Amino acid sequence: MRATFVFANVSIAALAYVGSACAEDGTVDLAVTTVRVLSTIEMGDSTFYSGGGTGALSVTRASGPPFVADTAAGTQCVQHSRKTPTGFELEANCVAAFSSGESLWIRFRRKSGDLAGGTSASGIEEIIGGTGKFAGISGECDYRVDNLPNQWNVSFGKCRWHR
Repeated sequence: MRATFVFANVSIAALAYVGSACAEDGTVDLAVTTVRVLSTIEMGDSTFYSGGGTGALSVTRASGPPFVADTAAGTQCVQHSRKTPTGFELEANCVAAFSSGESLWIRFRRKSGDLAGGTSASGIEEIIGGTGKFAGISGECDYRVDNLPNQWNVSFGKCRWHR
């Protein structure tokens, strides 16, 4: 009876170690460039924006799979934001479609800045999953966006991810 108990405890400990050894994590730097097409409405002293954008995601640095440095994907985003006398809020959800057929899903959130050309702001970028090699992945990034003329923007995110 005692030998069975010791064997069971050792087996459970070994399985826990193997499970934690299989966990994946790493770092990745992402650059996303898009051109936005927005609808805008004004209500009193508040402005609301909604729309989308298309562009490209580039993996500029990666600690290892599933991300590969110097790869790119076509990107499509939808966003909703508002500017009020008390502040600015933005949420944009994007799908980056790689030529392999796999997709990475990301979300941008920020409570600072503007959408006007010539402005910059910072926020949080979230890796929220994907398909293929990106299935089950999540992470968080600090990002900076530079808003350029003619509705172009470029964001740079430094991310930690895990699965």
